Amino acid sequence: MKNLFLVLVITLLIFSSSFSQNTDTSPRKEILMPIPSWIKEGTCVVYSMEVGSRVGIGAESSAGVASGYHIYIVTTIQNNRVYGITYNLLRDSRSGEWILNSNILLLNTPNAGLYLLPKVVEQVLKDREIYAQYGTIVEGGPIGKDLYYFAVTTQTQDEITTTSEQFTSEGIIQRSTFTRKNPQGGEAGRKTLVGIYNLSFPTNLNFPEIGKRNVSYALYSVIMGITQPLSNVNLRFLNIEGNIANYQISYYGRINQTSTVIGDKIFGPYYINPVLLKRKPIISIPQIGFSIDTAGYAQSGGILVVLSLSGTPISQQVYDPNTGLLLEFITPSAGFTTYGRLQN
Repeated sequence: MKNLFLVLVITLLIFSSSFSQNTDTSPRKEILMPIPSWIKEGTCVVYSMEVGSRVGIGAESSAGVASGYHIYIVTTIQNNRVYGITYNLLRDSRSGEWILNSNILLLNTPNAGLYLLPKVVEQVLKDREIYAQYGTIVEGGPIGKDLYYFAVTTQTQDEITTTSEQFTSEGIIQRSTFTRKNPQGGEAGRKTLVGIYNLSFPTNLNFPEIGKRNVSYALYSVIMGITQPLSNVNLRFLNIEGNIANYQISYYGRINQTSTVIGDKIFGPYYINPVLLKRKPIISIPQIGFSIDTAGYAQSGGILVVLSLSGTPISQQVYDPNTGLLLEFITPSAGFTTYGRLQN
């Protein structure tokens, strides 16, 4: 599966991975929402997704469109917090090339986009005048039988961004839209609910010991068969609370950045629980043809894991069969392929 640190590889503007996550506005950022009864470990929410953009003006402008799926899978619920993994699969309408992004996230915040509760929106709307003083306009309320909306608009001197979501009283988001405009161009996107499903994971899983290790990877870009160094990535284990671990991630090279990421008992930024490597498939969402499955052994001796959509392989990873440590991976990015391999 696509690992968290690859998300920061530079991608084209048209492939914005998540509309709600692209707007880091104050009404959405810090609220920790109550957990509705339909959210369980194994809950899977699938959206169809379309994004498009135009960059430049007149004859110098260019445009692109991509479509695919946005998938949420809840993996851990701990201390009134919901954690899970998201997959964003987009296909360029011109080239037919796929792009895959994935994150392991805290999901019960409005910013995550998994669900949204009417009472949370009501509280935000009470403070709309305060937000307006900082250039953020919030709107919302009922729009039909058991249907509500919430819209956030932020504006700077050069750019205006709006997100809007329609959701039920249970918090199920039916549809999301996103627009951004600036002097260089603009982009827009739409997510529409496909369905809510239940996946099963092995019970009583323990946090894998490999998740407490410090690791480094070398990243390479592959374009038309030509491989070039992209960046080195170091991940340092910080601490663990229950089944959730925190890591510091640092990039060196063409990408230079330091931040923090998380992992849980099932997936991490550089591991998979080795128990899952004995399952076939590891994950399956037959309603859209999505699967993550083992495919024998790689030349290095590790277990090959392939992510596919409708039978088409999208990415592949190689894991140590005993520990679940990620050894190498190949993932499609915007206009190139990202290859990574373990350095220590």
